[in-house]
Amino acid sequence: MEARFRQSGISTVFDRPLHKDLFLKGFFTALYYRNSCYQCKYAQSKRIGDLTLGDFWGVDKEVVKTDLEKGISLCMVNTQKGQRLFDFINKYIEKVERPIKEAFAGNKQLNHPMPHSLRAKYFSILYPIIGFKWAVCLSIPEIIIKNLIIGHHYSHQ
Repeated sequence: MEARFRQSGISTVFDRPLHKDLFLKGFFTALYYRNSCYQCKYAQSKRIGDLTLGDFWGVDKEVVKTDLEKGISLCMVNTQKGQRLFDFINKYIEKVERPIKEAFAGNKQLNHPMPHSLRAKYFSILYPIIGFKWAVCLSIPEIIIKNLIIGHHYSHQ
């Protein structure tokens, strides 16, 4: 993951490989969502906004050729107003139309909210006692171990 920040003319780059980023690991496994997120009435296939924007995690990588390290965005047009907005920006963007089922297959929260898992409950108990790093590590140990192996592999290439 890379993020760039600029404040008072000073640029800062945050760059951390995903296998080393505990925050994202916990986020992707729904360890520390707000309680309301686990019951979100908007996490469903019927969208209420004019447009839905997000990461396109379900895209068919064989059909859409792109640098997936940089990611690919999803823009779903949900209303006529959304279509007008999309038409307005059309000439400024690179786009590929894909079946909606790809988006729903790869983005669980387009179908339903993430469940409040036992892991999330462990995290909420452990975090105040042992802090963020250890609470994440003990809540998703198999993911942490897998990423240690990946990190070890990359460091020896």
